[in-house]
Amino acid sequence: LTEKGLRGAVRLRPEMEAAHYNLAQSLVSQGRVAEAADAARVAIGINPGNPHIHSVLGNALDRLGQLEDALAAHRQAIALQPEAVAARLEFAGTLANHGRINEAVSAYREVLARDPDNVLARFKLARLVRYEARDSEVEALAALAGRNDLSNEDAGSLNFALGKVLEDIEDHDGAFGSFVRANAFLRRDFSYST
Repeated sequence: LTEKGLRGAVRLRPEMEAAHYNLAQSLVSQGRVAEAADAARVAIGINPGNPHIHSVLGNALDRLGQLEDALAAHRQAIALQPEAVAARLEFAGTLANHGRINEAVSAYREVLARDPDNVLARFKLARLVRYEARDSEVEALAALAGRNDLSNEDAGSLNFALGKVLEDIEDHDGAFGSFVRANAFLRRDFSYST
């Protein structure tokens, strides 16, 4: 729906949590984060038990520069759905975006404890950590990047992450090969015309 349609739904059914939630998501994607935070708060007032609304509020507050409130909203989303990784990824991303690297690394590792094949967590973690050859995460990343059941985007992201990790452990030939593979995977999703 368009923003106009979402606002119409809010006017027609102000008690409908989904209308406020969808409006908040739309406004965040447009960069209108103060309005998004307001819409998310209304949705939370209707249904405080929906973890997705708390995540949207956390994202809006993060972009407003209200870090502690953003983290509190993400923590609430996690508390409402402890096994879901999406809220944990949002929480970790907020920490990383604000330079709280050690906490972000721990949060990404919590995601991987629940979902060892989570591509986004592996990719983000590789960007934050300086690896050594003996790290078990190096082997896990290499195994995941070598799977043939991944989308081109996921395979590309994992091979970029693996390339960075191999640079960390000074395997420059391996890193170069990973970067070449990453670009080859990503190129498959582009259509070029002349």
